[in-house]
Amino acid sequence: SFTGGGITQKNIGDMLIVDTAENSIQRATFVGGTFVAGTSPFSSTLSFFIQKKQKLLDTPVGIARAEAPEAGNANTIIGDLFVVNQGSFDNVLKFDPTSVSSQTTCATYGGGNQVPTSIAASEDNFLYVGLTNSNPNSGNKNNWQINVLNASICNSVETISYPAVPAGPLAV
Repeated sequence: SFTGGGITQKNIGDMLIVDTAENSIQRATFVGGTFVAGTSPFSSTLSFFIQKKQKLLDTPVGIARAEAPEAGNANTIIGDLFVVNQGSFDNVLKFDPTSVSSQTTCATYGGGNQVPTSIAASEDNFLYVGLTNSNPNSGNKNNWQINVLNASICNSVETISYPAVPAGPLAV
């Protein structure tokens, strides 16, 4: 069964959809055109972008695309993809948009005390990862944080703490 957990658009127009239940990323291929009454610029069937059998994901809950200059060529912009995992990984993976076999761990979080819940990207190439404390015995069980990452080099810029989980989705 499909359980959605986030959506973004790939650099070539394909729509990428997180399927939390299947530990996968599904793709709706961009076939061209625009939204017109009764038509869609996307294929009507989904295909796998990242499959469960690749064992790269464990309870993915979000996806974002950040625009970054290609290494060594500031004039070529690529759209790196970032996927937030919960489960046994509690991390953010960075994928090259042209090959899912080329991925790196961008950030890893605190072994059950910090659990990533969402991700968003800004136009200035920063990622915002929502974190919550999952340890019910912790004095910080209502603590909610946003970890700001530089998407180009995957380093933490700052972590902003809030005393309680805000209502509604994380918006950037």
